[in-house]
Amino acid sequence: MNEVPTRLKDALRAVGRRSAPTALLPREPAVARALARIPVDMLGFSAPAKGRNYNQIAEAIAAACRAGRPLDRTDLRAAPWCLWQTRPALAQDPACLEAVLGAVAASPRRRSLRSLASAWMMSFDPGQPGMAEAARLLRNSASLMGSPWDRLAATYGLFHEVEGPRRVAEAALSGRVTPVAVLKQSGIGSLDATSGYAKACLALLLGLIETGQVRDAMDRLKLVRDVAVRPDGRLVFQELGPQTCRALLRPFRDAMPERAVRDAYLDLLLMLFGDPRLRPAAWARMVEEGEMVRRWLTEQSLRQFLDVADRAAGAHDFGSMWPARRRFWEAVYDAGLVSEAWVVFGPLGLDLAKRLFGEHASFGRFSHGGRTQVATGHTVLLLRVGLRGLVADWSFGGKCNIWFDYEAPDAPRLYKANYSTDELGVRDPGAGGAQQETVSFMHSGNWQARVADEIRKITGVHIPPSSYL
Repeated sequence: MNEVPTRLKDALRAVGRRSAPTALLPREPAVARALARIPVDMLGFSAPAKGRNYNQIAEAIAAACRAGRPLDRTDLRAAPWCLWQTRPALAQDPACLEAVLGAVAASPRRRSLRSLASAWMMSFDPGQPGMAEAARLLRNSASLMGSPWDRLAATYGLFHEVEGPRRVAEAALSGRVTPVAVLKQSGIGSLDATSGYAKACLALLLGLIETGQVRDAMDRLKLVRDVAVRPDGRLVFQELGPQTCRALLRPFRDAMPERAVRDAYLDLLLMLFGDPRLRPAAWARMVEEGEMVRRWLTEQSLRQFLDVADRAAGAHDFGSMWPARRRFWEAVYDAGLVSEAWVVFGPLGLDLAKRLFGEHASFGRFSHGGRTQVATGHTVLLLRVGLRGLVADWSFGGKCNIWFDYEAPDAPRLYKANYSTDELGVRDPGAGGAQQETVSFMHSGNWQARVADEIRKITGVHIPPSSYL
């Protein structure tokens, strides 16, 4: 009889010795998990549904408007995406535009307003029909749209066609970020970086940079690269190429930057637009900037020759002659006599030039062929001097060849990709090419004075020995 109670007491004592069970709370609240499952577009910027033919939807909505049938919920969900980017574009038809905006305004669902706001920003172009009417509705309804739209409207005047992009551009300049980053930081999580609104803001931002509001040249270069250039090296908006170029170069109109700055800018400009000496059509919308870049490239080509040939000459024990060569050609350039310059490199020079001046620097190369053997470090500097003259100055062991008429049949042409050694030397008249107006000098004795005298004959300008000796 006592066995059962004893067992019961033992069981109760065992229960008492066990620790109380601990409630296992989830590491992440259920509400947070639910919010994480909500698409970002429902909280901010939205987009058309994938897989739907919005051209057909636009045609159906247009037919309903012509028939006087009110838009149903399905129509209303799709209608904002049919206002500007479909065929037909409903905003082109005043009756359709009025019907869509009226239905959005009357809808009790703020999702319709948000979709309209997203479609308006995606297609943003103040000149398009319906833009002003949609903006007016969005401004008047911003408080009903919820976060982040109400906050963006209050902070930036988002739905003002002029004030909104301007204020976003100013905020981007202040924060040194893209306009899209400004809006994303404010809650529009998936705004398309190529939207019409983003383009308008970027155009204004580039205009602000152009006026010199970023004083440090390298900071300006970095900002333009960050906001206007994609990771693959192309412009975010190709149509903003002129604005991008002006933002980079206009602040330099009154002051020549130092060489390292010029080289850094040229590397980006050549990547984006190509060399204006080789691709003039790409610079047709940027004539003033193209001329500035050509001047920079002329000076850079001279430095390419001097810097690269200097290093190559040292490797061949010709380094002692190079300071004199540098002083002479810099004196000719400083006298304003050089209008164009181009360099032709051998294999060693090519590698050195890319390391010194960047992957996008332009220059010619020696091709196979020609009577003269090209040494590993051989380099040739081609200079257009005065109105008609042309100089081909060879590096170590070569000659300085001068043509009095750069259009002479045997004169080398600037800006070619490849040259044979025969093209860059004065031919022997006895070989069948009578050279009445060409001269050739070795770099020995008082060679500078003799070359300077020939340049004087071409240009009428005397280069005093004090400038190069």
